[in-house]
Amino acid sequence: MLEDFFANFRMGLGKPLMVGIGISLLSACASNEPYYGHMSTASDYKTTTSVYDILVNYGKYNAYTVPKVDRERHQRCIYFALDTLNSGESCKWFGRKARGEVFVAYIDPNSCTTLYTTIWNKNKSKNFKDRACLQNNKWKFFPN
Repeated sequence: MLEDFFANFRMGLGKPLMVGIGISLLSACASNEPYYGHMSTASDYKTTTSVYDILVNYGKYNAYTVPKVDRERHQRCIYFALDTLNSGESCKWFGRKARGEVFVAYIDPNSCTTLYTTIWNKNKSKNFKDRACLQNNKWKFFPN
């Protein structure tokens, strides 16, 4: 009798647990994050055709995720570049595990700035292109 209870309990718990995990993953995707969000220097992700591929990609992403303290350094460098640097100038930051450079490529007359960023982490690098415009005294980032 007790065995039946635990067997039914586990089976009954499976669906709500999966729904809970799904909701938490979706809410994490929709959450407001700072500019830097999550950064990873991982590349060569597998085409996802199965749960296994998703797990492999997730593991690869996490293995090369830039530490939070270094993402914060990068964000400070981004805003320093936007607020003070001219075209052709750059800001560099160095952490214990990662480093990066933000290069001001172009400043539009309409208060928009194009930045090129390189981040090095665990012997891998990743390049980003950012475009930010000053709106109501705040920087707003736009997809490229």
